[in-house]
Amino acid sequence: MEAYKLHPGEVIILRDDYCDNLMARSFFTESGELLLTTEAIVFTCIKRNKIDHIKVTPLDDIQIYNGRPQVKGPAAMLEDSIEIYTNGGVLKYNLGDSVIGRTAKKWAAAITEAVMKRKPQLCAPPAPPVPQYAPQYAPPPVPAPLDVRKCPGCGAQIVGRVGDIGVCEYCGCKVKI
Repeated sequence: MEAYKLHPGEVIILRDDYCDNLMARSFFTESGELLLTTEAIVFTCIKRNKIDHIKVTPLDDIQIYNGRPQVKGPAAMLEDSIEIYTNGGVLKYNLGDSVIGRTAKKWAAAITEAVMKRKPQLCAPPAPPVPQYAPQYAPPPVPAPLDVRKCPGCGAQIVGRVGDIGVCEYCGCKVKI
């Protein structure tokens, strides 16, 4: 902690004094201290009781997929490790003295929350799609079928639509068709 200087406004969220950095494509590990701040994940490598180097990963480098930061907690039941997917690769940490699995879950949740506070516009759940409806229009009315009636006055045929009132063109009688 002594070697890493916090920026103005930066606050420590979590700290683990017994942490191993599982280096990718290697059988070697580095032991040290892991910090989560409001701006970064900081791993301080300690060799022979001295600070060897410090690796700082800004929270802005953590990948976002479907509105969620890509942080994976314990992969197996008897494991207390986390994986953090960044633009520069995968960070893997074994967390120390703890009840197995609990610390990794706490770290994964804290990292996720810190990234979501830092990038709310990227981490917001996607808005539901706006439904696209067909334009609202009324179909043209279907005309009633034609029918033929006999005029009661003169016997002529009256042609018209069903439901209408037809008028005889010869005598002027009105008939419901």
